[in-house]
Amino acid sequence: MREAEKTRFSMQLFNAIKGYVGRWEIDKEHRVATRKRRGLVAACPLCDASGYVTFEDSVGKLVVHQCPHDQAMIAAIESSKRYRRIAPACG
Repeated sequence: MREAEKTRFSMQLFNAIKGYVGRWEIDKEHRVATRKRRGLVAACPLCDASGYVTFEDSVGKLVVHQCPHDQAMIAAIESSKRYRRIAPACG
């Protein structure tokens, strides 16, 4: 601040930038979470490329569920709902 006074640099620019810091931090958190979620989906052999698991119920109706990326949790869903998991399409 003192250097800015010496050089007569306009501090208005910094005040304007400060108004965007909060929004930038939230956006950064969102980008990090999105990157993490995409990594989990890419590494998961249980779900499709969108991160979902498809099941078929007892009457043949398809049910889509967000993948927990955990075989035991998928087995619990199948057991409790009496669903049958449909393997994701390859490629």
